[in-house]
Amino acid sequence: MRLAFVFACLAALCLLVACGGGGGGGGGGSGPAGPGNQVSGSVLKGAFTSGTVTAFAITAAGTAGATLGTGAISATGTYSLDVGSHTGPLLLRATNGTFRDEVTGSTAQTAALSAVLPATSGSNTCMITPLTGFAAALALRQISLGGAASSATALANQRVAGYYGISSITATVPVDLSAGPASAGASANHGALLAGISQQAFALGVASDVLAQALAQDMADGVFDGLDSATPIVVGAGNLPPTTGFTAMGTAIGTFLASGANTSTLVSADFTALLTRLGALVGQTLFIDQIALSPGPLTVAMNMQVQYSAIATFTDGTVQDVTSTASWQSSDTNVATVSSTGLATAGTTAGPANITATQVATGLSVLTTGNFTLTSITVTPAAPSLALDQQQQFVATANYSNATTADISTLVNWQSSASGTLAMSATGRGTAIAEGTANATATEPGTGIAGSTTATVFTSYAANIQPIFNASCTNCHSGTGASGGLRLNTYANLAAGGVSGAVVLTGNPNNSILILRLEGTSLGTRMPQNAAPLPQSTINRIRDWITAGANNN
Repeated sequence: MRLAFVFACLAALCLLVACGGGGGGGGGGSGPAGPGNQVSGSVLKGAFTSGTVTAFAITAAGTAGATLGTGAISATGTYSLDVGSHTGPLLLRATNGTFRDEVTGSTAQTAALSAVLPATSGSNTCMITPLTGFAAALALRQISLGGAASSATALANQRVAGYYGISSITATVPVDLSAGPASAGASANHGALLAGISQQAFALGVASDVLAQALAQDMADGVFDGLDSATPIVVGAGNLPPTTGFTAMGTAIGTFLASGANTSTLVSADFTALLTRLGALVGQTLFIDQIALSPGPLTVAMNMQVQYSAIATFTDGTVQDVTSTASWQSSDTNVATVSSTGLATAGTTAGPANITATQVATGLSVLTTGNFTLTSITVTPAAPSLALDQQQQFVATANYSNATTADISTLVNWQSSASGTLAMSATGRGTAIAEGTANATATEPGTGIAGSTTATVFTSYAANIQPIFNASCTNCHSGTGASGGLRLNTYANLAAGGVSGAVVLTGNPNNSILILRLEGTSLGTRMPQNAAPLPQSTINRIRDWITAGANNN
């Protein structure tokens, strides 16, 4: 139901995605010219020199339906065919062709390569490569599950293109990196991915088109994991490695570029963005259903910064942080700019800007730059006192030049002047660690303006001492039959002492019976009796409390 809804929502995009108009790119094969709608392009898994491309209608079951037209693959790998009056979604299959493998240099007979288009009208361009085969497998599977053919094919092409960071897998002509000098860019990236498939196939001892088909099967179920649903995909003598479509692809591309098979003169540095992307991807990233940005709509002062996060929800309901791999953009760079990691900086022009993160799907938030500046930051609560282990959420309040204020606790960088006394989290939550004082400081990263408050950490009898006695001492030292007449179940009973008198000497832990018995330094058996000694750190906590006055706090 959810996938069908997504596909239906994308139906309006069908004429805009996955095919180009105007007869551009790679056409001119030996197929027939006619009065109907035309589809042309190139076929590449290594350079093709022969074969046939056939166009089919797509059935509601996600299979090839009626044949719409055929065209031969030329000696330069191009094709052209007429699909008559058909204007709906179609499936293209390249069969019986031969190509030269980029890694081995040998000529091979190819298994079928596929591509899908959401619609045809006039002249249309469509590459047929392993990447378009991935999209075709995904689209046909989704159609078989009830998705509308037009939106399923559009979405599948978008997802594969977005996954690999290529604007369009059907319009971007791949470059054969084993066929001589080439220039860096989208076409080289497309070609590098095909070379990466060949390099992995060589390592696995299988033909590159066989591996391409296995990857398409892997993609069909929505997750790159070496499985078709729960069934392992067999390639050659073993199972398909689960990372073949992403991280292992990046490694293979690097191997190919460093080999003699690469005659393009391009090196790994020319593919930094692609290789970084492949290294960061995971199998599910391909199938993002939606992206949510955080924070939501926000107004800040000029020059302030906002770190956005992008959380993707997948079609299987799982979620993943894609902040580092999404493509970030601002609709108005005078109002705000945004870095590749989602860090937005408000400009000096007041107004709203759309901040977007795209990785197949697109998430949006609105950042408005106000016509004012940040003058100071107030951190509250002011001068708090915290018992050991107690936590305190600090709040950073912006004071603006227009006399307004705002809570910017999530926009600042939090820091403690003494982390051993007060530990601070990235969200402004402080944890009392040891007695003393520490400044909790909030700094706005864009302007460098900061505010702080001083926290005092103390040892509390109620929060830090009585729980020790309850856990280790009151079995023997409570009630009318308390050992030695000493009851440790309340402050008053502790202060009253036992048959030997006071066990706590205010400000003097070294001579307090309580400490002497807990440390076992004198006065007989070390306490607690018939149990493991208390950790020295726990005893030191009692020592600190006595030193500070043994207060009932």
